[in-house]
Amino acid sequence: MELSGPRLQPLRDFLAGLSKDRLHTGRPFLDHCLAVGNILIGWGCAEEVCLAGVCHSIYGTATSRAAALDLDRRRDLRAIVGDHAENLAYLNCAIDHRSLDLAMLPNPPSFRLRDRLTRSVIELPRATFDDLLRVHLADWIEQVPHSAVGTYRRDTQARIAAWLGGAPLAAFDALNRATDASVDRADAPFDSE
Repeated sequence: MELSGPRLQPLRDFLAGLSKDRLHTGRPFLDHCLAVGNILIGWGCAEEVCLAGVCHSIYGTATSRAAALDLDRRRDLRAIVGDHAENLAYLNCAIDHRSLDLAMLPNPPSFRLRDRLTRSVIELPRATFDDLLRVHLADWIEQVPHSAVGTYRRDTQARIAAWLGGAPLAAFDALNRATDASVDRADAPFDSE
């Protein structure tokens, strides 16, 4: 299943203008972004979640800080993809990984995440938290066949997949069987903020 719809072409054009010379895991950055969105489509996610997947790292991330779009242009992206999709993309870029790990403990009192960019704490409703986890996991799953990211935070990705269940868990399990990768993440980078 492929991404489609009236918002996709304007988003594709917008991202192409921002990332025409950027590479991600040895291929055009836009190819990676669209592939993340297509994974989310395959999981049956809402259009807004899929669009968030396409622009999941537009503001830079904890592990790849090079932003394709400055934060002062968030409204430009929001005008194309909508509020929820832009907010999910921002959250995926801004979250501190340790706060994500803590929010996934059994029976968390709330879904509070630390914004590594503003140093503020954001409390999310469960549905938004789950959408964020879908985007986060789809990004990781898409990268594994193309890079050495398969060991990076694999334990967290396993917890996310189990938390979400269904298609995300099946995709994670299939990837594990296909790559037969180790759970060791000692050789991978970790955001020390």
